[in-house]
Amino acid sequence: MGRKSYNGYHSWSFLEPNKDYRPFKLAKEVGRVPSSKVELSKVKEERAGEFIERHILISLHDHLQIYPENPSENFEYT
Repeated sequence: MGRKSYNGYHSWSFLEPNKDYRPFKLAKEVGRVPSSKVELSKVKEERAGEFIERHILISLHDHLQIYPENPSENFEYT
């Protein structure tokens, strides 16, 4: 059995824009808002690093939906 890998598939990629659906310009997912850094003391930074090395981390604040760049199109997009 061969190893599976990402092949470029996107959900609903068999549909044609402007034929099967109206395409929308979507908001940027990365770099849309400035990032910020939490400043830690050297001791706390080392402690956090050790924690990260020992444990699996799971983000509980990921947004699964992408919105149109123009917020007034939200209703139509949905």
